[in-house]
Amino acid sequence: MTHVQGTSQRMKPLAGGLALLCLVLLFLAFDEGQARSAYEALRYQAWPAVQGLAARLTDRTGTPPVAPAAGTNPVIFGRFAPRGDAPTGELTFEGASIRLESGGAWRTEPHRIAYGREGFAAPLNRRPEDQLELRRLLPAQAKQPLAGAALCGGDTPGWIALRPHGARLDLMLFRAGPPPGSTDSDRALCGRWVYDRR
Repeated sequence: MTHVQGTSQRMKPLAGGLALLCLVLLFLAFDEGQARSAYEALRYQAWPAVQGLAARLTDRTGTPPVAPAAGTNPVIFGRFAPRGDAPTGELTFEGASIRLESGGAWRTEPHRIAYGREGFAAPLNRRPEDQLELRRLLPAQAKQPLAGAALCGGDTPGWIALRPHGARLDLMLFRAGPPPGSTDSDRALCGRWVYDRR
């Protein structure tokens, strides 16, 4: 009982911090332009920090933190070098942004979690239950065209599917239009490349 009470006392500051964060995000959400930024900040910055804090608090109670499943990587960040010859060159992930060594950058917004069993994901040769992160591509700066049109044979790219697996990253790039999985995506695929974390 004492152990439970001690854990409860340690979690109170965390609960207070989360309540304050939710209140700030609620105020930001009233401004439609800030709502997306608030979501991205919560997903790519605040949530990993909260997970780290919770892991440290759990570790202090004597209960070992739960290790992530083998091969999982919930947040893609850092530099990735292509295997072989990829026209993108090295990729740098910073929050919701992706910088291409070949020039240009993309902003991304989450669309949905897809699975290896879906038809558009067949080129990856993944297991049916493997998850892919499907994101919409946005210009790095508002009112500017999307970079990397050469990667799609002159067409505008619009979607990206990412499959992290340990230090490996599978990437599929699709032309703008309906999201992959909603129509015949074979014609929409611009390319598929594999990268390794630097």
